[in-house]
Amino acid sequence: MGLSTFVVGGLVAAYPTVLSLVNCSLFVHLNMLSVIGLGIATMIIVIIASTPFLSKSTESMLYFGSISCMTKEQYHVKSGTVCLEEDELIDLRTQVHQLSCGLAYKFKQLKLAGTLITIQFCLFIPLILLIVCNLK
Repeated sequence: MGLSTFVVGGLVAAYPTVLSLVNCSLFVHLNMLSVIGLGIATMIIVIIASTPFLSKSTESMLYFGSISCMTKEQYHVKSGTVCLEEDELIDLRTQVHQLSCGLAYKFKQLKLAGTLITIQFCLFIPLILLIVCNLK
């Protein structure tokens, strides 16, 4: 994400200078906009993927997302009641499944971000060559 931020910031900051020093064709402008757009999209996807997974769909006595939905009194009452080992095992399995689903979603987002950053740098190399070859 840091490298993408650097590229996007550099292109945005250098855009007026590039216009004055380079004979920019439509392809150069489109390439630059594509690199900037892909960089911004990558940053957004990485930020979304880095947010914590907070599912509140089950009433668990182990998962902080579920516990935070209860009042202090509700939690004390529910956690104070004796539960069967089987109930605890079911609760654990449910939480493992929920967290695994959240993690799988994050990995899909990060894979997409990795693909976008690869495309961004594949477009960035020709952009540099076009700028160098078209200097005034």
